[in-house]
Amino acid sequence: MEGTGRPVRLTAVFFRYLVTTGALMLVIVLLWWAALLSVMAAGWVLPASTAALEAREVAQHCGETGRFSPEGLPHYLRWVRFGSTNELVDSSEITGRQLRLARAALEEGGCSQGFWYTQYHRLIALDGGDMLVLQYDYAAPYAQEDWARTLPDFQTAMLLLLAALLLLTAVMNTRRCVGRVRRDLCVLTAATQTVARQELNVPIAGETGILELEQAIGAMERLRTSLADSLGRQWRMEAERQEELSALAHDIKTPLAVILGNAELLEEEQQGAAQRKAAAIVHAAGQIEAYVERLRALETAEARGGQAEPVPLPELVQRLNRMGEGLCAPGSLRFEASPQPEGSALLEREALERAVLNLLHNAVRFARSRVSLSVCCREGMLVFAVRDDGPGFSAQALECAGRGMYTEEAQCGSHLGLGLCTAARTARRSGGTLLLQNDAGACACLTVKAQIVRGK
Repeated sequence: MEGTGRPVRLTAVFFRYLVTTGALMLVIVLLWWAALLSVMAAGWVLPASTAALEAREVAQHCGETGRFSPEGLPHYLRWVRFGSTNELVDSSEITGRQLRLARAALEEGGCSQGFWYTQYHRLIALDGGDMLVLQYDYAAPYAQEDWARTLPDFQTAMLLLLAALLLLTAVMNTRRCVGRVRRDLCVLTAATQTVARQELNVPIAGETGILELEQAIGAMERLRTSLADSLGRQWRMEAERQEELSALAHDIKTPLAVILGNAELLEEEQQGAAQRKAAAIVHAAGQIEAYVERLRALETAEARGGQAEPVPLPELVQRLNRMGEGLCAPGSLRFEASPQPEGSALLEREALERAVLNLLHNAVRFARSRVSLSVCCREGMLVFAVRDDGPGFSAQALECAGRGMYTEEAQCGSHLGLGLCTAARTARRSGGTLLLQNDAGACACLTVKAQIVRGK
């Protein structure tokens, strides 16, 4: 958008609009008045005082002679003759309203009658007791009687023309002013749309003629640069975090390999209790290695986003039931398996299985005698509910669980709360939620959006 010069305040814009509108209306009035005088100078229309002057001369003549003759009377004078008892004797061609006003002028002795359009009268006493009432308008009449009969009233037509010209002038100037303001507002709208589309690398450009809009665009540009810097820092920190976690997971594999190799050698060389201890070390090292691989897979999945795939629900729930039974078996806990729902759904299978497995693992750690899993479809959502009969969640756990690095056992160094955090992230990424509550024990409810693609 081309520059419009030095920006001015919005009040100056409206003041300029009022001044220009008033000046244009004044020019229209002057041109209208000049046109009216030109028509009168040409003799097409007579001055507004013509009828009043003519009525005065006729009244003076009739008053001197006592007689009245309508011959030669101009067309812009109307007359009514009343008898001694105010009865109608004769009149010129007038309307019923004009006759009523003439009679009211005779009875009241007034020279003017009417409210919206005043009729003026001259009362003249004639010989024999009759009364003559001359009626006229204080308006510019046509010079020709034929024009007066066929054309609309000149004064009314000119006033309507003036009103139309003034209204047209106001409308045109308002449209011009509004058009300029609208063009300036389009610049601000484009700036807000740029930020809304998150095109933070595109500078907000454009000039307006209004100072307040210029300030708003400047604020939008500062907001854009601030958001761009903030998101850039956030993305860099996220990338660094992922790199550090990947490096940490990679570095952990080296000492793990040493521990695992030496433990396997000990297991082969030792007998009895020492061999059993070596086997336990091998098993624990294997678990740690599996956890590291899961951590790396989690970071990779978060970096590129999960891939949804059609998953048969009976197969998924059967696999989860087997996992739950396997977790409960070492502690002699009873596992209540979930019924298998029918159909298939588009899901991030690996992430979902890992999230439910974390919930089952937490339930097994705190359960007294029983752990249950239930899976159901509800209004386009797939709900996984894991329950145990343990002591339930504390108030702090209900408030903070699901946050990374939180656990009530952190002081013991057992784990860092990554299980619930992973489950919560999986739920959010799938458009769902993770809800923790106490219901005769603990209940963790994982909800994800599930698009059913095939039913049985």
